[in-house]
Amino acid sequence: MTANIDMAPQAYARLERTMVEAGQVFGGPLQGGPPQRITGLGVDAGWLPTNDRLITTDGVRLIAVDIAWPGERRSLKQTAAKAVARATLAAQPTSGR
Repeated sequence: MTANIDMAPQAYARLERTMVEAGQVFGGPLQGGPPQRITGLGVDAGWLPTNDRLITTDGVRLIAVDIAWPGERRSLKQTAAKAVARATLAAQPTSGR
C-alpha cells in the first residue's frame, strides 16, 4: 500500500477531474468498473477500481492511496485504503517548508 500526499493548489478540483476522467471510456470497456463515490471521507472521496486506488481531499491535500493486494476482495481493499486515508486526513498538514 502506498499513500501519496499532494499539496499542489486546487486539490478538490483535481479530485473531481480525476473522477470524471476515470469514468470516461476511450476505445474500450472499463476494466474493473466505473469510479465509485465514497461518502464520509474528507470533503469528497472516490474509489478507482481500475487502479485499486482511493482518492480523497480535505480541500488542501489530495491524498491517493494505492493498494496492491492481488486476489483480495474489493471491499477489503477499500476498507484498508480508507483506514490509511482517515489517518492521513487526521494528521495536521504541513507546508513542506
